[in-house]
Amino acid sequence: MRRGLTVPAEGKNPVKTKYSPLSLVAGLAGLAGGLLLSGCSANFGGSASAPDQVSMQQISGVVHGGQQGLDNAQVYLYAVGTGGYGTASTLLAGPATTDAHGDFSFNGGFSCTAGQQVYLYSVGGDPEVGPGGTSSGNNSGAGLLAVVGHCTGGTGITNSQGTATGFVFMDEVSTIAAAYSLSAYATDATHIASSGTALATTNLSNAIDTAFNLVSQSAGTALAAPLNGNGTVPSTEINALADILAVCVNSTSGSSGCSTLFSDTPNGSGTAPTDTATAAINIAHNPTANVTALLGTVNSAGPFQPAISSATSFTLAVNYTGGGLLNPIQLAVDASGNIWVANNASGSTGRLSEFNHLGVPANSTGYTGGGLDVSQSVVIALSGNVWVGNSNVGETVNNLSEFTSAGTAISGTNGFTGGGLANPVGLAIDANGNIWAADNGAPSGTTIVSEFNSSGVAVSPAAGYPSGGVTTPVSVAVDTSGNVWVAGGESGGTTISKLNGSTGAVLSGTGYTGGLSAPWGLAIDSSGNAWVANNTGNSLNEFNSSGVLVNTSTGGGLSSPRSVAIDGAGKVWINDISANVLSEFNSAETAQSPPGGFTGGAMNGPSSIAVDGSGNVWTANFATASSSLTEFIGAATPVVTPLVANLTTGTKTPSQKP
Repeated sequence: MRRGLTVPAEGKNPVKTKYSPLSLVAGLAGLAGGLLLSGCSANFGGSASAPDQVSMQQISGVVHGGQQGLDNAQVYLYAVGTGGYGTASTLLAGPATTDAHGDFSFNGGFSCTAGQQVYLYSVGGDPEVGPGGTSSGNNSGAGLLAVVGHCTGGTGITNSQGTATGFVFMDEVSTIAAAYSLSAYATDATHIASSGTALATTNLSNAIDTAFNLVSQSAGTALAAPLNGNGTVPSTEINALADILAVCVNSTSGSSGCSTLFSDTPNGSGTAPTDTATAAINIAHNPTANVTALLGTVNSAGPFQPAISSATSFTLAVNYTGGGLLNPIQLAVDASGNIWVANNASGSTGRLSEFNHLGVPANSTGYTGGGLDVSQSVVIALSGNVWVGNSNVGETVNNLSEFTSAGTAISGTNGFTGGGLANPVGLAIDANGNIWAADNGAPSGTTIVSEFNSSGVAVSPAAGYPSGGVTTPVSVAVDTSGNVWVAGGESGGTTISKLNGSTGAVLSGTGYTGGLSAPWGLAIDSSGNAWVANNTGNSLNEFNSSGVLVNTSTGGGLSSPRSVAIDGAGKVWINDISANVLSEFNSAETAQSPPGGFTGGAMNGPSSIAVDGSGNVWTANFATASSSLTEFIGAATPVVTPLVANLTTGTKTPSQKP
């Protein structure tokens, strides 16, 4: 029994199939159409199935270390568990034993339950690195993962494209793809699980899909572009991580390659892994740990090329384009994991973009109508409806647009107006479904906040609510008590404020101060503390629920911080619109990102940030020439989406795990 892993005793007779790679390819020729991972998914609501038992079609594959098969590896078929994040996976079948070429097959005799998410784990095997390619004995440190797909109600297991899975290539690349995509759910290779709630089930299905955006299931190679072809995948980083694992996989048990890898990849408690699959999970959890040392174990002739040779962190970021993106200014995530983006481009038709959890745009041009103009902000209601704040350059248009979850405008040609609305740069929704706007362009030097009910009728008076001393409000957030916090980041602002969410009355007097310098981003954590990004102070401030400054943090790449998001573990994420980096701080205010921040994913002017329910971090890249979205795979802890649902379900706090 390996420390930290629960591998079932080999009580069943292993299935052992003898055939050559050529005969395998020939035998699979008839399945070629079902094995190609191409096209795009029309599913914008995650996977959902009836909870019935499904008898499985044959699942076969090959286990490779580097570019050669692993002989006598033990392969297990698991379903992701539902007993709580990081608890035990559910064993469905195994072990199947690989032959001299690394081939294996599960021929049936087992079933899965519709809605389960399925993956493969292989352990051990002989890499045959002895003289002349002869046996070198079992390498107990070799552990590999591969995502299989979704157990459905009628077609067995399917991939993200709805195609039945028949063959899976397991190697170091598939291991990295699975480890990062399922990072939020994993403790080690046999402890991958979610909470099992309906929302968590959708998010887990989305996370399984994400792996298919990174690796070819039938070839075990990193993809250059996501499945829809509308962007780039960090294939050189994936290859480098795969090469790091391969140093151990393609060696003998207890080799220096394995011992070095394991000592450099402990988990958060300091415990070293004992196989490469868990090492990959630990790297995904701790992407800044021992980066240079790990890259130093790989030479230029690593089996997966091309690969990076230097890095400051091991984050994996995918870039997406299309969908009508043009100066995307803000984004928000709905309950199905879809990403909605407000576009700020002037001089063109106002548009709202939607992407599904795989970065596939709902259409090529975005949605129009409903009063959309130069959009400033976006937020998702509990109903799934999407609200957008608009204000054109001359501020002759100041309105809110509302769209259904299908992208149909329901706010009329001119949108919703009134309530003092003036350049609504920030939006938030409270537990009653009311929409709050931070008005950045109020006339005559006044600074105000506006409120609308869920029908688009102004609740605030014609002059709006006073902003409590905040100059040029730009962001707004709602706490557990229903109070509304406001921050203003322009004109040398040094104040944040708090309003009564029922009456609009100012609760903070002339505002809360302390260490603030052009406060811009604002988010509330589950303890009711307010986190504020200081755009010109290059710092992050935390205030308690009474408005008392708790701490000012720097480092972690903070430079002109813009927006703030808090994940399900209370970690704080901040984007920098000028230096093109992300910063991360834990709830104890310690920087988790490197001194230069997290980079990658073709970030260019990241103007806003959001965390989805699968633990991915998304940014909207404002720069005109490269308007796009960036997704950092598995970097965060999942959070309930849309954000307003945190206030109405579960612990009813602003940020909680699904």
